[in-house]
Amino acid sequence: MRVRVPMVWLGLVLFVSSTMAGVKVNRDEEADFSKYQTYEWQKGLPAARHQAQDWIVAGVESELEARGLRKVAEGEQADLHVFSYAIGEVQGGSVGGFIRSPTYSYGIITTDTRAVLSGSLIVEMVDVEANRLVWSAVGEGTITQRGKAQAKIEKIIGKMFSKYPRR
Repeated sequence: MRVRVPMVWLGLVLFVSSTMAGVKVNRDEEADFSKYQTYEWQKGLPAARHQAQDWIVAGVESELEARGLRKVAEGEQADLHVFSYAIGEVQGGSVGGFIRSPTYSYGIITTDTRAVLSGSLIVEMVDVEANRLVWSAVGEGTITQRGKAQAKIEKIIGKMFSKYPRR
């Protein structure tokens, strides 16, 4: 059975300014989250870097397992389908200058190149039985330092699931 997921959040994220940082969570108030015990991944929009997608999957799975949900084995029916959509944009620029020696007639030209990654992560969960979206979260952030991507992804996922309904 193929589930079609409304991608309302995807359009919203593309529309919203990148200056809005943080996490926004939406849930179906009528959904009974106590009945969800299992989940399985469905195809979404993976991160451009395989390593970043691995961090997203590991972070989401860790949060779901901490809330008592387990990933189904192949062939088993899940209660929830989980989707992730990762959207990123690299912005760069360079700043330059000239340092002149006060005593000699020469100088040094300087440049500093910086890359900033702005991105959005969307996680959606669909009730398989009812075939409807019951929980979604949008997290946005920027990464300005190399080597900080994993920590930033984990932090955003942690904020998303801090608003997940407890059983």
